[in-house]
Amino acid sequence: MVAQGLITQAGYQEQANSYGIMAATAQTTAAGETNIAGEEEQIANQQRQLAAETQQAGGMAELGDFAASALKGAAAIATMVVA
Repeated sequence: MVAQGLITQAGYQEQANSYGIMAATAQTTAAGETNIAGEEEQIANQQRQLAAETQQAGGMAELGDFAASALKGAAAIATMVVA
């Protein structure tokens, strides 16, 4: 009967060790997911900043295109007047 008690005790110890390993794994996984969530937020912020910069660059390009068109139009009129 003593051997059966030792076997049962060893089984309980093994189960306790297993639960300890599972708990540690769950904590590590949660920490990793928290880290990933932080990185995703950082990427989202960078994308928002890039979108604003792209929109600003588009506005500058629009202004440049307008100025170039105006100069070409003026040059065309000047060519017609001289000819």
